[in-house]
Amino acid sequence: MPKNRKIRVGSKKWAEQKERDIAEAKQRPRRKETPEEKQKRERGERKEWWRKKKEEQERNKEQREKEERREREWKEKDPLRLHYLSILGLTKLQDSLLEIKSAFRRLALQFHPDKNKSVDAEGKMKSLNEAYEILTMG
Repeated sequence: MPKNRKIRVGSKKWAEQKERDIAEAKQRPRRKETPEEKQKRERGERKEWWRKKKEEQERNKEQREKEERREREWKEKDPLRLHYLSILGLTKLQDSLLEIKSAFRRLALQFHPDKNKSVDAEGKMKSLNEAYEILTMG
């Protein structure tokens, strides 16, 4: 095939040429990394790892602070919080959002009208929904 002729992108010849180029690139020997280059690369990887770890710690710290602030506000502002927690079967004011969520899911499965055919199941489910909605706001 003449060199000056162009191959249309996406054509069969183009795909064949691309496969040949990839195969040739795999066959070519790679330049060996010097100890200094290896050390520099590893140092960069360690820095990246530490940077990611610090970012994760910051996010966790911010999340803990946000949750603590939310709990303090609830204790001060909402006198009905204990009532809603008792509906979900929780007793502590310090219960986290995850504990509230898991308690709600557990009770929702238990009292869902499709699963529980008792008379008070629908009313219990409504009160569970209300308690969960109010406790998870914010």
